[in-house]
Amino acid sequence: MSSTTSRRQSAVRSSSLGRLVALAFAIITLGQLGEVRAQNNTVDPAVRFVNASPFERFEWGTATIPFAEGEWQPGDRWEAEDVPSELTPFGARWPDGSVRFAKLSAKVLLAPWQDRVINIRRAIDPPLDPFELSRWTEVNLQNFDFQFFVNTSTGLHTAPLVPHSIVEVGASRFTVLFRNRIPNTDLLYELWVTFFDDQDHARFELRLTCGKPSSSHWLQPYESFGFAVRSAVPFVRNAAYHNIIASAPELFGWNSVVLEHVPNHLYDAQSMEWYGNFFFGHPGVSVWEPMQRLNTAFAAIGGNELYGVATNWPASGAFGPFGVVPEAPPWWTDGGLWHAQTEYDEFLQYTGQPAESTWADRPMGLSPDAPAPGDQYDFGTTQLGDIVRSTYPHRIDEARFCVGEEAMRPGHFVEEDGSPVKAADHPGWITWSGRAHHSDSVSPDRLGKPHPEPWLSNNANFWRGRDNQHWSSNTMAAAYLLTTSHSLLREVNTDIELYLSGHTLPSTHNLSTNGIGASRAVGRTLLSMAWHYVVTGREDVRQRIADRVEECVAVQYQGLGGVDMKPIRYYAPDPRVTVTTNWWSGWEEGIAAAGLEAVWRVTGSQTAKDLAVACATSLLWHGWNMDMSDLRITYAMAYQPNGQALSPAQLASPDWAEWANSNGLREWCIPATKIARNYGIEIGDQETVDRANAILNQLHAERQPQLTGRWDRFANWEAL
Repeated sequence: MSSTTSRRQSAVRSSSLGRLVALAFAIITLGQLGEVRAQNNTVDPAVRFVNASPFERFEWGTATIPFAEGEWQPGDRWEAEDVPSELTPFGARWPDGSVRFAKLSAKVLLAPWQDRVINIRRAIDPPLDPFELSRWTEVNLQNFDFQFFVNTSTGLHTAPLVPHSIVEVGASRFTVLFRNRIPNTDLLYELWVTFFDDQDHARFELRLTCGKPSSSHWLQPYESFGFAVRSAVPFVRNAAYHNIIASAPELFGWNSVVLEHVPNHLYDAQSMEWYGNFFFGHPGVSVWEPMQRLNTAFAAIGGNELYGVATNWPASGAFGPFGVVPEAPPWWTDGGLWHAQTEYDEFLQYTGQPAESTWADRPMGLSPDAPAPGDQYDFGTTQLGDIVRSTYPHRIDEARFCVGEEAMRPGHFVEEDGSPVKAADHPGWITWSGRAHHSDSVSPDRLGKPHPEPWLSNNANFWRGRDNQHWSSNTMAAAYLLTTSHSLLREVNTDIELYLSGHTLPSTHNLSTNGIGASRAVGRTLLSMAWHYVVTGREDVRQRIADRVEECVAVQYQGLGGVDMKPIRYYAPDPRVTVTTNWWSGWEEGIAAAGLEAVWRVTGSQTAKDLAVACATSLLWHGWNMDMSDLRITYAMAYQPNGQALSPAQLASPDWAEWANSNGLREWCIPATKIARNYGIEIGDQETVDRANAILNQLHAERQPQLTGRWDRFANWEAL
């Protein structure tokens, strides 16, 4: 019976899994899922896969499938229709305990350039047979080995393959984490390898991190570094961009890959990452349909990683903390296909040329100098909305690549054994902008490093940590959600640990880090952590953002008792604005309201909702000039001691009100306007609803069409 039409029925080969068990210490036994229970299906999930190569491929594709609240109850099992598949829940659950997200592995047959949509249904077929390596993979793993090497001024240093743990195990895929320190350096590598059932190539993700608590060094110089692998041919994605030097491929011998050959250094807690595939082949071993297997390998090398996109994201209500996918721009006439294909072509052109620098900024996400003023790509209530709205997966590759740059931000602290530092294990470690706080009285735990830190931006190759006012992680969270990448999950968890260690509570610490800072800092940090909770299900971050609202934001909300205006924060006179007295910023309040709303959505905190409404309605009634021929949001507005509204004469005077001449700042306030409108609907306040609708309608009327047919920044603020 051909493996293209059915799974083999044989048992797991003891030799193949024996090798994996030896590498990873032990194998976890999967429990059987319970009986399928009938539910009312309000959404018909499906997933789209696209083969962006001229070769037929028969391989495991992966995707995240969202489920509406109540659809997937405990004990249910789901599957892809007519193809071998496995769905595994992950991330936060819905309030009723039902599954919100599931990882899908589906073995799909795709013709060259084929676009295929596969239905997802409640399981009617038996579960998959136990995991089994392909014959080519099994044979090659008998001699498989890996070494990471670093050249420094003191010589060549190598670290062998050391298994750390099994990260995931199922009938369709099996992931092992390897971790080891490079001798005589402050460096360590981490390698995730994901094997798929009866597939001749595995996915890998590789990270190099500088960090060693027992070392007083801040920098680790290197002359070059890379890795060598035996009995597998490595393919590093975007190799041209990384300027990688690889040896001629050897099926059974050693293959070397020089990842970096320009002398430089890594700063403490700074990482770099790469990802790709290990290919296994053995001409002397007979397998089913060898040409199809070879074509699949060619497709994986010459085309895209086989990610899929669920088609039910908008209907599921599961995307991000607000559960909203932005509507397609009115100029999309083909469902976003042209946009997806064009973006993918440009991504291939971009990554087909060597980067200007190893440390160069990539198109998406936050800039290397995160505290830099002005707009940044990551800002919004969501990112990657174009992917889930169009359901075309082309841009997932680009998002995965771009978020990989976050490894270069120097906040990846590790213990002596190489495990990531957890804030709960270091109550005296208090961070600020992604580093140990500059005061050792605030952060007496320095993770083994001396004080003071000799910080200069070029120490970390011009990468800096997120400061509170620019802490935005939309692209990171959404990219992890769509890829379930192990390396990107490390980034999300790093972001969470830095938040937990830097956003303290009065009930546990009497520190300056209890302060909420600027209004935009309130909004951006809370929104980022709400996103992270949704994609990870980590209860510690969910609890912390709820506690921060109760213990910090509610207490420090300066304008809450105002007669009319109720800004979260107002500021002392500042020569950068025209207002000559205490003032508040409309666009900052808009960002704050969105973050508070996100906390309410994911924690149910009534305080968060009340504060979001107070902030948003205050902005609605006092932050807009309501001139529909020149609609503006306030950049700075005077705050009188009792919060009394300004008179028309005062609103017309730059000494009292400065109006922003920025379309972007208006867009930043779309979420707050929607919050105020929703509240007006809830309490039956038609005047509030009408005012909010007037603003939103005017902003939509002035939205500029993208002549190239692209997704625009406006849409990223619509997800509420």
